[in-house]
Amino acid sequence: MDVLKESEWLAINRVLLGLYAMEQEKEFQEKTLKVFRMLIPYTKGYFVLFNEENGIDVDRLAFLGMEQ
Repeated sequence: MDVLKESEWLAINRVLLGLYAMEQEKEFQEKTLKVFRMLIPYTKGYFVLFNEENGIDVDRLAFLGMEQ
């Protein structure tokens, strides 16, 4: 099992701090998708939020590499 290097932990911490500091929901969604893509390469992704009734909140979706 490989252990992360200190520089890798510092990079993860910087990313997390940047995400926590974001105030705009859309910006957070898009940045999160891009960070995940750096860690796990993919070509298309989406970010879904649910409403209080456990249904998909269609006004709060984010997509990366694909159309809504």
